[in-house]
Amino acid sequence: MPVSASTRSLSGFGMSLVGGLRTSNISDCFSDPMGAKRNHRYKKSKWGRYGPGPFLRRNRPSIHQLAKPQAKRYRNKWPRGRIWLSGALKGAPHKKGVVTKVYIKNPKKPNSANRKVCNVTLSNKEKIRATIPGIGHNLFEHSSVLIRGGRSRDLIGFHYKVVRGKYDCKPVIGRKTSRSKYGVKKPK
Repeated sequence: MPVSASTRSLSGFGMSLVGGLRTSNISDCFSDPMGAKRNHRYKKSKWGRYGPGPFLRRNRPSIHQLAKPQAKRYRNKWPRGRIWLSGALKGAPHKKGVVTKVYIKNPKKPNSANRKVCNVTLSNKEKIRATIPGIGHNLFEHSSVLIRGGRSRDLIGFHYKVVRGKYDCKPVIGRKTSRSKYGVKKPK
């Protein structure tokens, strides 16, 4: 006995043609096809579907606001103390590292110069970019250096400085003023 087209099952799909309506389950005809996707956006929270009310909702402070010494005034915005932009040091004053690349970078406007900078892999396996202060240097790849925190204001993304006069980095030659910053001994 031949099977009519209206009751023929579609092999591999588990569907049947009943009166021209293709369906695997009658409840599929009445369910919301976008229901699963629509509901995942509104996860249950203690404030309900739309998040906290206008008095509880706060704008998060920026990373630079939290890095300021007056970070307490932003405590109402986000419950966190002061944070440091030199986070790769992990709270230490200095870290030893190995230079991976030495190159020149141009500062942002209005300054114009060739700043000597280097990429450094620290002893805690963090990779950072540091500036080399002072006039002239003797650093190259695989030199050992000591890194301290300190932002270079006209170079974007450079939050560390190389300590002069320590490990492979020689002090600045002929420096008379601010000698302690450049590793120069007191002249006799």
